[in-house]
Amino acid sequence: MRILMLVAMILSSSMAFTDEMGLVGPADCPAPGMTSGPNLPEMQWEAKQPMTTSRTGMAVAATRGLLYAVGGYAGSRLTTNEVYDPAGDTWTTRAPMANMRNGCYGASLDGWIFVVGGYNGSSRLNIVEGYDTAADSWYTLPLMAWQRTVPAAAGLNGRLYVAGGFDGAYYPTTVERYDPASNTWDTVAPLLTGRSGLAAAVLNGKLYTVGGWTGSEPTHTELEMYDPATDSWTSLPPMPTGRMYLTAAALDGYILAIGGQLTFNGPQVDIVEAYDPVANEWSTADPMLISRGSLGAATIADKVYAVGGWTGSSTLDENDEGKILTGIEGSSTPDALRSPPEPTIVHGTLKLQSAACNPQSGIALFDLSGHLAMPLHPGPNDVSRLSPGVYFCPAAGRAGRARVVVLP
Repeated sequence: MRILMLVAMILSSSMAFTDEMGLVGPADCPAPGMTSGPNLPEMQWEAKQPMTTSRTGMAVAATRGLLYAVGGYAGSRLTTNEVYDPAGDTWTTRAPMANMRNGCYGASLDGWIFVVGGYNGSSRLNIVEGYDTAADSWYTLPLMAWQRTVPAAAGLNGRLYVAGGFDGAYYPTTVERYDPASNTWDTVAPLLTGRSGLAAAVLNGKLYTVGGWTGSEPTHTELEMYDPATDSWTSLPPMPTGRMYLTAAALDGYILAIGGQLTFNGPQVDIVEAYDPVANEWSTADPMLISRGSLGAATIADKVYAVGGWTGSSTLDENDEGKILTGIEGSSTPDALRSPPEPTIVHGTLKLQSAACNPQSGIALFDLSGHLAMPLHPGPNDVSRLSPGVYFCPAAGRAGRARVVVLP
């Protein structure tokens, strides 16, 4: 798996009106205040160039260093396709998709962007469109078996997975999988809990789904993990704050659950909570710059971008860049509590740093499951035989370990 593969997700939206997903109007009460405590990760958020089109409920995904925001709602349902380049902090317009919709979901796979399901104003959709980013061309895939409004989707191991959503009567647990090689769909093990308005992300070869709702309060806190090797789902510690219409991303070995709304009618929140697969626990990260639901997120390199959304009264063109702080960068934490800097990856070689992985004899890299990946020794270490991903080695500091990112 490619580390920090973003699975961008997109969640449903409404203006101050009622459509098939109901009224989403101004909140009757303010969002709760959330502050970052002593737990990792410490994040820094920065406003970047906004989208050209303010919108909510669009599909968001990233591939080849670019972020794509497709469709959504901005007074009407859209086919708009805008592309963000972090290197130049610029947006450009590309070919629109064929079907206008919001409440759809975005995923990336092998240089393509996929837009899954959604709502066109009258019908819930089982339509999936694939965008060839190199050719700037859209293609219609075979239909899914289920109509899905506000599902979640992710690219994993060369295939597209679609989970959850609402078909107008049910919240299916069915998980469909698309194989581009054969241009066909099949099904895999179902979700443990059917829900819509959930979010998904991929980390180290596993698919995670979080949050959502099933037509009544409270909103869901479930975190479930799918392992394609065993075709099975595992229930993990629940997210601390139940939310729907949130988004999620994998960043620096964490699953981030970002924004959303606490109930069907709000309030929208700026909450960011992080799940650490190694510790098997959640912590509270620094909040976004603005409270919003029905947003999307995508990870590019070592940063996550939270895009668009709904405040309870207006759509947004917001584009905020978030990163997890390491070392002393931007941190006022005392030296004794700071996390160590990342080791350096250079052409498949890990060079141990005294402040990160301790180069003493017996130190080793471990995978996210805590299994030994390879021993380490002073000087250069060839990590080319390892699968791309996040690994850990013992280190001094608040986390007690250093994160090692092995790139393809």
